[in-house]
Amino acid sequence: IQIQVCGMIILVLLFLFYKSQKSLQLYTEKAFYMTFCMAIINLALDIMSILFIEYRALFSDVIVLGVCKLYIISLVWESVFALHYVLVDLLSEKTHRRWKVYLVCLTLLQSALITALPIYIHHEDGATYTYGPSTLVVYAFTLIYILATIVVLSIFGKKLNKRRRAAVGVWMFVWVTGALLQYFNSELFVFE
Repeated sequence: IQIQVCGMIILVLLFLFYKSQKSLQLYTEKAFYMTFCMAIINLALDIMSILFIEYRALFSDVIVLGVCKLYIISLVWESVFALHYVLVDLLSEKTHRRWKVYLVCLTLLQSALITALPIYIHHEDGATYTYGPSTLVVYAFTLIYILATIVVLSIFGKKLNKRRRAAVGVWMFVWVTGALLQYFNSELFVFE
């Protein structure tokens, strides 16, 4: 949880710096802002899920599992927002808005499926994580969006803003690496 809290501090500081700058309210800025806010929400839900699991004696199982599901659902949404952010350079604003509606509707359906599937909590020997059908579905959906983002970066990279391409490329690399580590060795993510 220490890494997540440090990450949250960094994100909040970056957010404050970002908000202190004058904005032209360009469509690309709005896409970045939405993506940035989703990253903050995702990290906040990650921290909350760990805390709710750790102190689950204080809460009903429905609330604890609900917070855990909100967190894993936010992973899918963040991967969708990453794809959305990359597409902003490639599509006209009108086409991009239409794609955004499609992606949101699809992600809402995926979120409903994740909500309907069971989730379980492992909290022993200092290791805390969730597992079960809902988490497997999250891995699948998130992987699809990450791969779509990487494919777009690879195929259309020259048409993208260089800084956006580099930043999203590093983001996807770090995210895939973290997801693979967590999937194959859940005990690495320890709550102390």
